[in-house]
Amino acid sequence: MTTDNTPNWAFLAQTIASIDVSLKTIADYVQLLHIEKTGEKTWEVQRFVVGTDGEDQPCVWLYATHPGIEFAVTRIYHERLEDLPLTVPANAKVWDGEVAPSAEAAAKKGYFYVAPAPFTISLMPTGKKTDAGLDIRKFSRIVSVGEPSRNPASNGQPPQSASKAPAPPADARQAAKDEEDAARAAYLAGQQGEKDFAGLKSASLEPAQAAALKAAAASRPATVQRPVWSGPDAAKAWALEQKDVEGAPVFANEAAVEAAYETVKAAYTAKTAHPTPGEFFNAWFTEVEERKEGIPF
Repeated sequence: MTTDNTPNWAFLAQTIASIDVSLKTIADYVQLLHIEKTGEKTWEVQRFVVGTDGEDQPCVWLYATHPGIEFAVTRIYHERLEDLPLTVPANAKVWDGEVAPSAEAAAKKGYFYVAPAPFTISLMPTGKKTDAGLDIRKFSRIVSVGEPSRNPASNGQPPQSASKAPAPPADARQAAKDEEDAARAAYLAGQQGEKDFAGLKSASLEPAQAAALKAAAASRPATVQRPVWSGPDAAKAWALEQKDVEGAPVFANEAAVEAAYETVKAAYTAKTAHPTPGEFFNAWFTEVEERKEGIPF
């Protein structure tokens, strides 16, 4: 026997589903307003590479779980390592470089380590911007921690799910690439300031190199200072704009800049035991300034 008081379960389920969709839409909108107001950027990460900072203290670079993001999204220094839901192995293979490797390079060379579970981090603007006008962000907090991976990854391999996820569509891959390019530029701009290279080991291990760079800098007019570039492309673009004492371009075209850049890079790495981006940019700056004064390479 049935009565008119019997609940319409199908209607209730549909109503609850509709409410759930509406709440998600509201949550997404609130998140959008928060991002617009604060400039916060969030990333889900799990893989990391271990390195050291200028004071020989441990640090880690975090890599996004999104398959389209090829480079590290941020660097965490030793003061904040305890905030992360991961453990740095005591015998970790340490990346000997100031700039993080690409995900492909880290995987091939066995530098990747994997946190027990994926977690979401918050990056907040520092108030500084890249040459392209993008915000430079730094680590702020842990937003959330996901479920532990069922199949823990080995060194160099991303976490594996029970079934292989389908490849993202072309528009999603392009959006991921655009996001990666912006993150990469902001990351490099934050890493390659002059203060980041003041205490690196290479300065003490290569006194002749440091003395040569110091002498070269002293020989230039006091008003000439090397710009802080966000990466190789910015350094080359700057060189292409330079003119000699007679007002003629130092380089005829981009191909000439590229050739000179690679020549300086090869010469620098061949004679430097512990190359760093900052010191190489000093060498590149010196080369271009000397060409402006008519001194051949």
